[in-house]
Amino acid sequence: MHYNQCISNYFNGKKIVFFDGLTGKIEYPYVMIKHKDGYEPSLLESMNTFKDIRSIENGRTVIATRINSKANLLTTGKGINKYKYKRK
Repeated sequence: MHYNQCISNYFNGKKIVFFDGLTGKIEYPYVMIKHKDGYEPSLLESMNTFKDIRSIENGRTVIATRINSKANLLTTGKGINKYKYKRK
């Protein structure tokens, strides 16, 4: 599986919080940023958009966070379920 497909499978539909207080939703390869008058699409792979992300959330659980815009986006190790094998 290609790296971008992995990203899209795990993070599609997750909430993003930006440093300026705006929120958005991942719809890979775009981030739909919520404004008062609707949504604005922005390319997730754009460096300006990616560096402005403060945290990625799955419901109330924070999946990834960063301290400031110059720090790396680090995972918290929570929020995404591991694949479980089913017994037959």
